[in-house]
Amino acid sequence: MDGNSQAYGNTILDSGSISDDAKLYGDAYLIYSTLKGNAKLYGNARIRYARVYGNARVYGNTCVGGTPSGYGYDEIEIYENAEVYGNARLMGSTKVRGNARVFGTVQVIDATAKVIEGDTQISDNPPSVSEATTSTT
Repeated sequence: MDGNSQAYGNTILDSGSISDDAKLYGDAYLIYSTLKGNAKLYGNARIRYARVYGNARVYGNTCVGGTPSGYGYDEIEIYENAEVYGNARLMGSTKVRGNARVFGTVQVIDATAKVIEGDTQISDNPPSVSEATTSTT
């Protein structure tokens, strides 16, 4: 850990790194992964072999898992203002960036070179009419 990064609560940090102003808290796991910038990992979220940076947030009961490669653990990247939360699952080579949100019980598995970007929202729980009309995203 370096910079102003913080890890607290019942978190597990195993062979990963936290830097800049990143936060790891709650019951979250960060295993063979990188958390940097203003990124946050919290709740019961689990990350393995991934990079989370920028203002990205991963929380809830989310499970994110890449696989080790010859270049490290860069199979999954979540960055910029992206959010992954709820019971969402990301596995394989996936990038979530921009203002994209992946949430609910959605599973993105073995999505080779899959990029979820911009203002994209992937969920099995679409917003209600009132949420959709008042959303600022």
